[in-house]
Amino acid sequence: MTGLAITLGLLLLGLGQTTVQPTPALVGHYLCRGEDRGQVYASPLTIEPHGETYRLTWFHNGEPTLMGLGVLHEQQLAVALVTPRGGVGTALYHVSPGRLSGRWSTGDGRVIAEVC
Repeated sequence: MTGLAITLGLLLLGLGQTTVQPTPALVGHYLCRGEDRGQVYASPLTIEPHGETYRLTWFHNGEPTLMGLGVLHEQQLAVALVTPRGGVGTALYHVSPGRLSGRWSTGDGRVIAEVC
Protein backbone atom coordinates (compact mmCIF):
# COMPACT_ATOMS: atom_id res chain seq x y z
CA MET A 1 0.00 0.00 0.00
CA THR A 2 2.83 2.42 0.83
CA GLY A 3 4.47 1.73 -2.55
CA LEU A 4 1.21 2.46 -4.33
CA ALA A 5 0.76 5.72 -2.41
CA ILE A 6 4.31 6.82 -3.29
CA THR A 7 3.78 5.92 -6.95
CA LEU A 8 0.49 7.85 -7.11
CA GLY A 9 2.08 10.83 -5.36
CA LEU A 10 4.97 10.90 -7.84
CA LEU A 11 2.57 10.64 -10.77
CA LEU A 12 0.49 13.53 -9.46
CA LEU A 13 3.61 15.65 -8.93
CA GLY A 14 4.74 14.85 -12.46
CA LEU A 15 1.34 15.70 -13.94
CA GLY A 16 1.41 19.10 -12.29
CA GLN A 17 4.78 19.90 -13.86
CA THR A 18 4.12 18.57 -17.34
CA THR A 19 3.37 21.14 -20.01
CA VAL A 20 1.91 19.76 -23.22
CA GLN A 21 2.27 22.10 -26.17
CA PRO A 22 -0.04 21.56 -29.11
CA THR A 23 1.78 20.85 -32.35
CA PRO A 24 0.42 21.41 -35.83
CA ALA A 25 -0.82 18.32 -37.62
CA LEU A 26 1.98 17.42 -40.01
CA VAL A 27 0.60 14.27 -41.55
CA GLY A 28 -0.62 14.76 -45.09
CA HIS A 29 0.28 15.91 -48.58
CA TYR A 30 2.04 19.14 -49.51
CA LEU A 31 3.38 20.83 -52.62
CA CYS A 32 6.87 22.20 -51.99
CA ARG A 33 8.09 25.12 -54.10
CA GLY A 34 11.55 26.57 -54.43
CA GLU A 35 14.33 27.46 -56.84
CA ASP A 36 17.31 25.18 -57.49
CA ARG A 37 20.14 26.34 -59.81
CA GLY A 38 17.89 28.96 -61.36
CA GLN A 39 15.07 26.51 -62.03
CA VAL A 40 11.75 26.93 -60.22
CA TYR A 41 10.40 23.61 -58.99
CA ALA A 42 7.23 22.24 -57.42
CA SER A 43 7.65 18.88 -55.70
CA PRO A 44 4.88 16.89 -53.99
CA LEU A 45 5.68 15.83 -50.42
CA THR A 46 3.99 13.18 -48.29
CA ILE A 47 4.44 13.13 -44.51
CA GLU A 48 3.48 10.00 -42.56
CA PRO A 49 3.72 9.32 -38.83
CA HIS A 50 6.26 6.78 -37.61
CA GLY A 51 6.11 6.47 -33.82
CA GLU A 52 7.40 9.74 -32.41
CA THR A 53 8.99 10.63 -35.77
CA TYR A 54 7.79 11.36 -39.29
CA ARG A 55 8.60 9.74 -42.63
CA LEU A 56 8.85 12.22 -45.49
CA THR A 57 8.88 11.40 -49.21
CA TRP A 58 9.35 13.96 -52.00
CA PHE A 59 8.29 13.04 -55.54
CA HIS A 60 9.18 14.09 -59.09
CA ASN A 61 7.13 12.76 -62.01
CA GLY A 62 5.44 10.35 -59.62
CA GLU A 63 8.72 8.77 -58.48
CA PRO A 64 10.33 9.24 -55.05
CA THR A 65 13.31 11.59 -55.28
CA LEU A 66 14.12 12.09 -51.59
CA MET A 67 13.23 10.20 -48.43
CA GLY A 68 13.54 11.62 -44.95
CA LEU A 69 13.14 10.92 -41.27
CA GLY A 70 11.96 13.92 -39.25
CA VAL A 71 11.85 14.86 -35.59
CA LEU A 72 9.50 17.62 -34.43
CA HIS A 73 10.58 19.90 -31.59
CA GLU A 74 8.23 22.75 -30.77
CA GLN A 75 7.61 24.36 -34.18
CA GLN A 76 10.77 23.03 -35.88
CA LEU A 77 11.02 19.87 -37.99
CA ALA A 78 14.57 18.55 -38.40
CA VAL A 79 14.95 16.02 -41.23
CA ALA A 80 17.73 13.64 -42.26
CA LEU A 81 17.54 13.02 -46.03
CA VAL A 82 18.65 10.25 -48.37
CA THR A 83 18.50 10.24 -52.17
CA PRO A 84 17.68 7.15 -54.28
CA ARG A 85 21.42 6.92 -55.12
CA GLY A 86 22.42 6.90 -51.44
CA GLY A 87 23.37 10.56 -51.11
CA VAL A 88 22.54 12.22 -47.81
CA GLY A 89 21.35 15.63 -46.74
CA THR A 90 19.52 17.61 -44.13
CA ALA A 91 16.54 19.95 -43.88
CA LEU A 92 15.09 22.22 -41.25
CA TYR A 93 11.52 23.53 -41.46
CA HIS A 94 9.48 25.95 -39.42
CA VAL A 95 6.03 24.40 -38.97
CA SER A 96 2.81 26.38 -38.95
CA PRO A 97 -0.73 25.07 -39.56
CA GLY A 98 -0.84 23.62 -43.08
CA ARG A 99 2.56 25.05 -44.04
CA LEU A 100 6.27 24.26 -43.83
CA SER A 101 8.98 26.77 -44.66
CA GLY A 102 12.63 25.93 -44.49
CA ARG A 103 15.97 25.16 -46.03
CA TRP A 104 17.57 21.95 -47.24
CA SER A 105 20.87 20.70 -48.62
CA THR A 106 22.08 17.41 -50.07
CA GLY A 107 25.73 18.00 -49.23
CA ASP A 108 26.94 19.79 -52.35
CA GLY A 109 27.55 23.03 -50.46
CA ARG A 110 24.34 24.72 -51.56
CA VAL A 111 21.35 25.50 -49.32
CA ILE A 112 17.92 25.73 -50.97
CA ALA A 113 14.93 27.56 -49.46
CA GLU A 114 11.48 26.13 -50.02
CA VAL A 115 7.89 26.50 -48.85
CA CYS A 116 5.43 23.62 -48.67
